[in-house]
Amino acid sequence: MKDSRPVSHFISASLFLAFFIYSAYFLLIYGNRLNTDMMNNGLRSFWPGMEAWVWTSYFAAAAYIIFISCLFFSKGHPAQHAATPLKFCAYIFFASFIIRAIPAGFIFGPDTDIVVFQKARQMALNGNWCGIREIMPYYLFEQYMLYLTSLADKFLNMPGYFSVKLPGILFDSLIPVIIHKLTGSRDHSVKYALNPVSVMVSAYHGMFDAVTIFFLLLCFYLIIKNKNLFLQGAAYGLAFQSKPWPALFSPSVFLRMKPAQVLCFLSGALLTFIVFSFICLGSPGYVLGPLSYSGISGFGQVTGVLYILLDRMLHAHAAYNASLLAVKIVFIAVILWSAYISRAWGVMEAFYLFLLGFYVFSPGFSQQYNLWLMPFIIIFNDETGPLMKSLLVYVAAVYFTHILYPLSGPVHIMNRDLRQIFIFLSIIPWWFAFNRWREMIKNKGTNRP
Repeated sequence: MKDSRPVSHFISASLFLAFFIYSAYFLLIYGNRLNTDMMNNGLRSFWPGMEAWVWTSYFAAAAYIIFISCLFFSKGHPAQHAATPLKFCAYIFFASFIIRAIPAGFIFGPDTDIVVFQKARQMALNGNWCGIREIMPYYLFEQYMLYLTSLADKFLNMPGYFSVKLPGILFDSLIPVIIHKLTGSRDHSVKYALNPVSVMVSAYHGMFDAVTIFFLLLCFYLIIKNKNLFLQGAAYGLAFQSKPWPALFSPSVFLRMKPAQVLCFLSGALLTFIVFSFICLGSPGYVLGPLSYSGISGFGQVTGVLYILLDRMLHAHAAYNASLLAVKIVFIAVILWSAYISRAWGVMEAFYLFLLGFYVFSPGFSQQYNLWLMPFIIIFNDETGPLMKSLLVYVAAVYFTHILYPLSGPVHIMNRDLRQIFIFLSIIPWWFAFNRWREMIKNKGTNRP
């Protein structure tokens, strides 16, 4: 493979410079419009000089992410004799949790999502379990986790905006442990613990995608170790219930099994689904509703460019809608084709191919999609390549703008000008993901550990 590091370094440096120039401009133009209502959230309500607090939180968050990024890209390796495997797993979990808990408690996070999580938890506390479909396109498994976070509020007196982030933080802190179990590499585990993308997605944004990734990695561990098929299916079922998109990888899993094995695997997945969902199985739209969610079309990558060209510039709304249908057809074809060509590959590299294809051809896009790639970028030694660096810059640009909300008054992430900036930025990691996807197909696998 051709060494792309010089190009990667140049692109990363240019993007960081452009981003901080843009941030300074944003602060100068909008910094005088202080929205007090949005500042009365979380720790900001206890700070006497609220405007100073927001400025401090912005620059502290930026400095923290840059510091974590420097550690992530450093060439240091942990000593292999420093601790027993069990002690190392305990250390890496604790370190990962602290790294994520600091920004989670320091900054409220995107108001829209954090408020939705708090509403879902309150619905559970009120006994309205099946009402989750009114505000979140997910199954009950996430609401159960949110319900448990109320104990942290009650007994530990945690702020509500922090406790709702706990499921994502806890499972994101467990991922380095399962990576160590899968690869035997302490270096990979440390890299993931220091990975700044998941710090922003799980700790700042508070998203639950790390829960899905953890159970998928657990399923792959059970598959690689030839553990009980029922347990494999149960782990896969838990991943599916936290976010339904793993169902798209099912063809690749089933092509590796005999019919009897598929039935055993499915029985484990189905049992977990029934156990966690039985109180709402008869609720209209509960089973099929979450399967229809496909991210936000026109927010980034391919559909984002189509949105700008067809919807914004040419005002061809019908053509834009038709293009979205075409993208969905291509997406399904790519997913099925990837499952077929990777049926003889290892399950981990087959899933990495699936994720890259999902990322490149998805008809919708959400910021948390960037987190899905992180364990596999590290496991397959792509962590210093252009894909990782461009992902980091793109995610940092999006989330740092979120942090600027309180200073910006009515400016919102879906503001048209900001949306165009993020669409163009998203094309850079999209391009590197596309190249990595093509490389894997050409080489018939990763040819890596």
